[in-house]
Amino acid sequence: MIITIIAIIVIAFFIIKRNRDDNSQQEPKTYRDYEQEAHHTDESQQEAEFYAERLGQKGEIAVSKILSSLPKGYIVINDLLIPSKKGTSQIDHIVISQSGIFVIETKNYSGVIYGSRDSEKWTKYYQGRSYEFYNPIRQNSAHISALARILNIGQHVFIPIIVFTTRADLNIDQNISGAIVTFTDRLKNKILDFSDILLPEQEIENIAAKIRKANITDDSARQNHREWARQAAKNSEKKIERGICPRCGGILVNRKSKYGAFIGCSNYPQCKFKTN
Repeated sequence: MIITIIAIIVIAFFIIKRNRDDNSQQEPKTYRDYEQEAHHTDESQQEAEFYAERLGQKGEIAVSKILSSLPKGYIVINDLLIPSKKGTSQIDHIVISQSGIFVIETKNYSGVIYGSRDSEKWTKYYQGRSYEFYNPIRQNSAHISALARILNIGQHVFIPIIVFTTRADLNIDQNISGAIVTFTDRLKNKILDFSDILLPEQEIENIAAKIRKANITDDSARQNHREWARQAAKNSEKKIERGICPRCGGILVNRKSKYGAFIGCSNYPQCKFKTN
């Protein structure tokens, strides 16, 4: 009887050990793993959003560190939430100098990135799978519009920058305009390349003070912004599925260019919306 009990305990021990070893060898879940599961459970959707947010925060921390090394005369403000025409705008980084106001959107993505100035979304290809994200040039343009209204100054003093971490491989339209698209290891030099004086020295601190005053720090407001952004993306997708342009309400039609076929707005060139 005692021998039987000992045998059972030994067998149970090895079963538990094997299960632990199997679990330790499993690859950690990626955002795409969570995203696919999210189609089935609300809990997985929350995990995916949490993972994406943490990934974004890591990229923003890396960029903040780079910006902190800028020389005297450059004021850096990170992680802002300011009022906008449609609600609020969340801005990753702002650098204020005599050379202008740099508005920086950070993307911490791996894989090959495809996109153009006018497309509604850009696409990331990673490990044989694709993932779409909102066009960061248009995203940053909305940030600049919100800042221009708050500061009551012209948009000519703003320099938009989209910065990707070096894990990304950028394959974007070579004729892209409307923003500087670069990597984190080139960001500092890109900013220092601007030498023309656009703002008087005495205005730098005043602009920074106005921006800090407009910054919304309330946690509930920031949560509301994230929920609003998710809902806005869903509403845009629904309009596209119905053949309606999410920008102007026009009809979406099939078009062709030298780069291939795409879906665009019937109100072109007044509306330059396009999607794949």
